[in-house]
Amino acid sequence: MIAPRLSPVREPRIAGAPLDAPRDGVGTSPNVTWQPPEIGTATGYRVAVYALDASPLGVNATRIATLQTTATSLQIPTGVLSPGGSYVLAITAVASDGADLAAQPFSASLPYASADHVSATITP
Repeated sequence: MIAPRLSPVREPRIAGAPLDAPRDGVGTSPNVTWQPPEIGTATGYRVAVYALDASPLGVNATRIATLQTTATSLQIPTGVLSPGGSYVLAITAVASDGADLAAQPFSASLPYASADHVSATITP
């Protein structure tokens, strides 16, 4: 039987508000929180911040920061989000036995699994 090893994080929030709907006025250094995955055990989390820009073909999403933690919360550092900008967050739960994302953020081991949760649009 094939089954997922890991599911996405649950109940992601920014500045105390759910991330499943667009959020304005979150500030330039908001706190992001989430609950662990329902399936599996995450050994760490990666939060990628994407800046959104209009283009003739739609919207461009450019990754401007990747933050890693073993906790279920993270404060976006000052200087990442700019007033007037529009962003989305991709919160990735990672399960990599023996890896330590806090000490060695770009290493992994097998078996490896990840699951993403992409937020709605946020503005500072």
